[in-house]
Amino acid sequence: MRIVRGRTADPVRLVTEGQTGTLRLDPVLAEEGVRAFEAVFDPGARTDWHTHEVAQILVMGSGEGIIANRNGEEHRLLAGDVVYTGPDEEHWHGASPDVFVTYFVISLGATHMVGSPVTDDEYAETWARIAPSGD
Repeated sequence: MRIVRGRTADPVRLVTEGQTGTLRLDPVLAEEGVRAFEAVFDPGARTDWHTHEVAQILVMGSGEGIIANRNGEEHRLLAGDVVYTGPDEEHWHGASPDVFVTYFVISLGATHMVGSPVTDDEYAETWARIAPSGD
C-alpha cells in the first residue's frame, strides 16, 4: 500500500509533444503502470491519436470536451461524464473550441502515440457534428 499526500514529487508540466495547443498535467500518482493526473486543456487543444496498453479513464471536471476514436465514435463531454477507453483503442480527446476543460485521468499500462496529430480541419469537422444546435 502507498499513500500519496497531495501530489507526486513531479511539478505541473506543460506538455510539448503529442498534442496540438496547450495542455498542462498535474501528476497525482505514478506507480507500476498506473498514472493518474489532472489535465487542463486550453480551448481547441487536443491530444494526437494514441492508445493505452490496458485502458484509460477520463473523469470530466469542468468545461466542455471532445473525444473521438477510429471506429467513428465522437462525443461531446461535459462535467461529470466518465469515459473508458479499452486496450489499444485508438482515440484522441481535448477541449471544445471556446472553453477550457479539466479532466482527472487514470492511464493503465503504456501510452502509445500511434498516429499523426488531429488536424485543424479534422477537429473542426468533428466538433461541427457533435456541437449542440445553436453553437
